Amino acid sequence: MKKLLASRCASSAETLLLCLIFIALPLFEAPKNIFTVLFCAVWIANSFKSRAFGSPTPFDLQLCVLVGVLWISPFTSTLAGSISVGSGARWTLVGLCAIFASKLSYSERQLTFIWACLLVGGAMATLESFVVWSQNGSMYPEFRSVGHVNHSAMYVFVVVAAALPGVLTNNRPLVFAGFLAFLLGMAYLLPSKSGVALLTIAFIVAVFFWLTTRRVLSEKLSILVGLCAVTSVFLFVVLFGPGLWEEFSSRLFDVNPTNGRYQYLQIAIEVYGRNPVFGTGFFSFGQATSENILISTMQISGADLDLKYAGHPHGHSLLATLLVERGIIGVSAAFALLAAYIFYFGSMVIKDPYEDRLLNSAAMAAFLVAIGFLIGGMGNTTMLNEHGHAGMTFIAVVYGYIHQKRALVG
Repeated sequence: MKKLLASRCASSAETLLLCLIFIALPLFEAPKNIFTVLFCAVWIANSFKSRAFGSPTPFDLQLCVLVGVLWISPFTSTLAGSISVGSGARWTLVGLCAIFASKLSYSERQLTFIWACLLVGGAMATLESFVVWSQNGSMYPEFRSVGHVNHSAMYVFVVVAAALPGVLTNNRPLVFAGFLAFLLGMAYLLPSKSGVALLTIAFIVAVFFWLTTRRVLSEKLSILVGLCAVTSVFLFVVLFGPGLWEEFSSRLFDVNPTNGRYQYLQIAIEVYGRNPVFGTGFFSFGQATSENILISTMQISGADLDLKYAGHPHGHSLLATLLVERGIIGVSAAFALLAAYIFYFGSMVIKDPYEDRLLNSAAMAAFLVAIGFLIGGMGNTTMLNEHGHAGMTFIAVVYGYIHQKRALVG
């Protein structure tokens, strides 16, 4: 049993497939799924061959629950029959990829190579979206494989969160990739006109500068540096992205400042009682909140909600979407996962930072991605799409590297 729970080094094939996943995620629809399936298959084959499946992590249970709910809800839902049993297959791959990647240990070279591929993939997607945008005359640039501009902007925050700590390492290619990915991410923010992305990235930048200065400055000064960093982000937007700033500032004083997000949450709470435990299934928010269903539930409860928000494909926020699609079990698992991410990596970079620059930067990057999931999740479905796949898999790789380093030190 002890050998079965032993971690093993990532093979060349597993490392290569993780790199290909990060390159393909924002760019290519079919390859991202193919590479993820291949990674899971190779991991299973290598684990059986070596009889080493890795030790338990602080994230296993939550991810297993989030995957398991997807395969239970189609049978227990009031929409049973109209929701495909295999509807959760795509996110099952996301969850398994994150679980399996965290069971491997990584060398410094493997970590930096995988990390750089996440940044390069994001940079390539940004450049490609600008090229296509200039040719097709669309309103916004969008990542080819991610789709809608809001989701593309959410992918950008994952890249920015990983890029900033990358520039602190001693690895020159990673430093270069970090600078490039950060600059392109900030450039993408302007035409995206995504207020949620702006707030998320501003918060990430503030936390980054607070973390990097608190060891050399007093706590009050480091907080001031973080606030100055936020101010710089907004000043950048005011100077170079008047469209985004106009959209953001007008929204603040609008009669509907959340742009429907509050209404979607109200609707989610209204219909939640129909499937409270396991929800209605993956990508079923639109069906579960259809006008007919909403009218019938309001007749019972006496609520008076705006029907123009009925039947939207997703609930915009992480809470609203999970509440409907995965019930209280899924909501609890998702926020327990976020808490585990933030506590595990936050305890390293806040309470007890390591002298090892690469290790500390990697922990900081994972922490910033998790913070981004939480802040961005208030206005968008973080963790459920390509940005969730990229962010959780990256966190898993960082965990595998840190776990191995800690074992060597111990």
